[in-house]
Amino acid sequence: IITKKGKILDGLFSVNQINMGNQNCWLTVMTDVTELVKLNNEQKKLLIKAERSSKAKSMFVANMSHEIRTPLNAILGYAQIMERKCETCPHTDQGLTSIIKSGEHLLELINNILETIKSDVSEIKINYTAFDIIKMIQE
Repeated sequence: IITKKGKILDGLFSVNQINMGNQNCWLTVMTDVTELVKLNNEQKKLLIKAERSSKAKSMFVANMSHEIRTPLNAILGYAQIMERKCETCPHTDQGLTSIIKSGEHLLELINNILETIKSDVSEIKINYTAFDIIKMIQE
């Protein structure tokens, strides 16, 4: 509906037939739902924005999971290989042990952070499995 002043209103109409004396008449009532429609449209926009935000968060967690863990696992794997091959070198052995302990601590910290973020993101599932890095490299 457009008012005399040119304002557009959203309306909800109800039409009923009534009998007045010997005449059938129509009773029409309009309820102004303009604000309700605006609120509904705003709610839809916010829902779309929230869905986009959730999708961006999911992509971030998936990317970070791969981009951080992969190089860290490579560092740990090669440090473990070097540690096994350099058992007779006391100076390098101590350094490699330090690299491995620090790397494992960092990996655990990253896993905890990503798990906390992931708890809000239902689409992503991370599976942890133990594996032999030397066997994997040899294959």
